[in-house]
Amino acid sequence: MSLFFLSLFAFVFGACLGSFLGVLVDRASTGEQVLRGRSKCEHCRKVLETRDLIPIVSYVLLKGRCRHCNSKIPLRVLLIEVTGGMIASGLFLYAYFTGLNIIELILLLAVFFSLVGIFFADFSYGIIPDEFVATIILSSLFLLISYPQNLFQNLIVNIITGFLVFSFFLVIFLLTRGRGMGFGDVKLSFAIGLFLGFPKTIVALYVAFLTGMFISIILVLLGKKKLRGDSIAFGPFLVIGAVIGYFFGIQILNLFFK
Repeated sequence: MSLFFLSLFAFVFGACLGSFLGVLVDRASTGEQVLRGRSKCEHCRKVLETRDLIPIVSYVLLKGRCRHCNSKIPLRVLLIEVTGGMIASGLFLYAYFTGLNIIELILLLAVFFSLVGIFFADFSYGIIPDEFVATIILSSLFLLISYPQNLFQNLIVNIITGFLVFSFFLVIFLLTRGRGMGFGDVKLSFAIGLFLGFPKTIVALYVAFLTGMFISIILVLLGKKKLRGDSIAFGPFLVIGAVIGYFFGIQILNLFFK
């Protein structure tokens, strides 16, 4: 089977995972049990049929509207499915060209799909589910264990990095009394530090704060947010920073410190 068809299969698989991830995000926001009950329309509460649950395809065929009440289906449903497909396909190609084994690929999928879940959960509902953070932490530990060379050193460095970043974010949280960022961001910072280690975490934080500041300024100028009183979810920016830090952290540092 050609590499193209394998990556296409990975995209379809990822889109299906993304669809399930969307359910997790929505139910985490309401406290509803994840594995209980079938998916329903957010507006009319009608149970969705199987033909309405085909990732990406159903959204396109339904033109983004519920079959029963014609209400708009949230765009995030499509975005999370497309993102899931792109991540799975991209990680498959990354593993193929870098020689990662199947266990490492599965653990990376767990980390990146958790990051996607956090992105959409925080962006849409202002929450960072603990389940996603815990998945990143556990997967990161297993990833570190899967590299026997310098295991102890890498484990110690990444754990220390996680605690240092956690402490930094905790200080911000305490000084601003939760107005600067939520405690979910503090917990997420530890997970990212543990996953990336040093020095990639530095790049991740730099990108997160830079993009967060840039978007905040744009929203204030457009009148979407007030300079005081309004808050902006920081989790999505941490996710963006983590992704860039993982894939390009070393290259970015080399550009600045060569």
